[in-house]
Amino acid sequence: MELPKLASERGREDFGNLFLRAMRDIGKSRTRQKEYANKRLDTLFDASSYNHLTDEEQNNCDRNMTTVEDLMDYAKVLGEEGREEGKAERSIEIARTLLSLGVDIATIVKSTGLSEKEIKAL
Repeated sequence: MELPKLASERGREDFGNLFLRAMRDIGKSRTRQKEYANKRLDTLFDASSYNHLTDEEQNNCDRNMTTVEDLMDYAKVLGEEGREEGKAERSIEIARTLLSLGVDIATIVKSTGLSEKEIKAL
């Protein structure tokens, strides 16, 4: 099948034509040809590399990606928990300061989000 030319005004091949040619040629070779050295084509070639793997290799790759994704999710949760702990500690510090300045408990509750019971325990 012959692809239509999508040349830019400068006479250079535009990305659309490059993409179409890459799609046509992707199954012909296991190595990436120099003419397709384009950062915007990376995902396309990464996917095609995966498709050349055996079923066992694809399963190993999937398991490893799941492990990596799980670790990233876990790190994200830990980071969020750490931020929440930091916010809670900061609220306690603020409440202590406000108490030492003689600010009433109702105002401290509104200012920090702590409960009246938590503030009285300080």
